[in-house]
Amino acid sequence: MLDFVADKTRKHFGLTFEDFSYYAETDHLPPHYILFVEEHSDLINQKKAEIEKYIDEQFYEANEKYEKYRKLGQIGPAEIRQFKENTYADYKQMLVSQGRVLNQIKPVTVINTPEKKEFFFAHVKD
Repeated sequence: MLDFVADKTRKHFGLTFEDFSYYAETDHLPPHYILFVEEHSDLINQKKAEIEKYIDEQFYEANEKYEKYRKLGQIGPAEIRQFKENTYADYKQMLVSQGRVLNQIKPVTVINTPEKKEFFFAHVKD
């Protein structure tokens, strides 16, 4: 489902990001999904509200329960945030410096640990 939404969003808006990550924001109510991308154009800033509405619609299409929970107010609207340039490369380099083998590092599709959250949230563009 996450790949589907990111891919449809990229194609629909002509975005150029290759990697993306999701975070399920549960610290604030209502909980909601945040799509993080390392986009090289300024389209996200120019069309943020339109892109976020589209992401929500794609979640509806991908999962009928999402739409139900959105209508009940149990899930908030999706967000999109943009990473600074080279965020994913910097993350891989950090792991290598900690002794990880480069070809064993998988893309971070879901930000699901406190360490990943700390790193990636620190790399969001202002």
